[in-house]
Amino acid sequence: MNWFVFVRRNKPDDYLLQLFEDVINSHPNNLFQDQGRDHIIMLLHTWGGKSPERCGRILHSLFEAWFELNPGHNPFERDEFKAIDTHSLAELSKKAPQAFLHGTTDAIVRSIDMVVAEGNTGGNWYSFNYRTYTGHRFGFDEFLGMYRFVLRKVVQKTPEIAINYLDKLDPHKHQCLMHLHLEAIQANPTYLGNRLPALVTNEMIFDAGWHGADWLSFAHACHEAFPHLSSGEKKVLEQAILDHTPEIDLAIRVLKGINQKGETEPFWTKKSIIHNLNRSGYEQLCILETIGDKLLSSVALSRLHKLRRKFPKTKIAKPNYIEAHWVGSPIKQAKCDRMKDHHWLSAIECYNSDEDTRYGSDFINGGARQLAVELQEATKKDPARFSDLSL
Repeated sequence: MNWFVFVRRNKPDDYLLQLFEDVINSHPNNLFQDQGRDHIIMLLHTWGGKSPERCGRILHSLFEAWFELNPGHNPFERDEFKAIDTHSLAELSKKAPQAFLHGTTDAIVRSIDMVVAEGNTGGNWYSFNYRTYTGHRFGFDEFLGMYRFVLRKVVQKTPEIAINYLDKLDPHKHQCLMHLHLEAIQANPTYLGNRLPALVTNEMIFDAGWHGADWLSFAHACHEAFPHLSSGEKKVLEQAILDHTPEIDLAIRVLKGINQKGETEPFWTKKSIIHNLNRSGYEQLCILETIGDKLLSSVALSRLHKLRRKFPKTKIAKPNYIEAHWVGSPIKQAKCDRMKDHHWLSAIECYNSDEDTRYGSDFINGGARQLAVELQEATKKDPARFSDLSL
């Protein structure tokens, strides 16, 4: 690995490239750890500067090697994405978009297969379903942002090439893959707009948008595609929108839960049912308003007018803007200062991993690592007490 990092050729060399792929595929020691990670950064920087269009093969081999060296995991789990330098990936995405797609698409597919197999109780389900519209992105959301940017770029310039990668991404398998299809349609509705009616057969399409506005990618895709669709195709899409009643569906689910287990604050209550029924039609309003009344049929336009009367002062939802925040302890310092020994033991047992990290619009509360910082500070203040603390 050391030698390849510093190799610079003035012209493409397929033999050298193949040799380097063979070295990666041999899985050298510490390929993604410590000094090995530094070598990857230098490698992508060197080849990305001289032969960015050939970096796709290198990147593909790196991801394949990562999977082989980390069975049962995917490279986008929490901090694992750092194993392949994000800055180098971002630079490659700008210099050689097609090489980026070649190097990363199979890794996305393989990772999504693993997340789907884990189910919605798996540790990766939330992070793979979290998409930031603007602001700071982390983990898989950061990578997805790069991939989305490149896919839209290639779809606009060479759609016939982009189709080869898009067809590998099954939109019915996971929200993020449906999201990529919708974003691609927005980028080139003339070429891809006719794919939209087939996608709307899956209810997932209404949840494949952005954090705070799950429906937005679909609505934007409709807005861009409608001028290029036949009246029959538009009718299919409008009917799916008019049949979409998430507020009523949620009210029914809450009612069933109450009938089975009784009322439980704050969600499983009759008040929650009434709230959802009162808001029924709001998501339809958001979608129809985003498409625009000039593009709607008389039937859909009539529904839009009805919803405007029901929600005369309601604003259309906007996706959340995510700012960078310090990841704090799940128990704040003021409370830690008052905790007795049994409180500390209970807290350590409760926050024994980082799986319970909580995200809000203006905060991030960490888990075990952040609590450990508070424990360390408390130990400095009273070392004798905490040296006797039996864990």
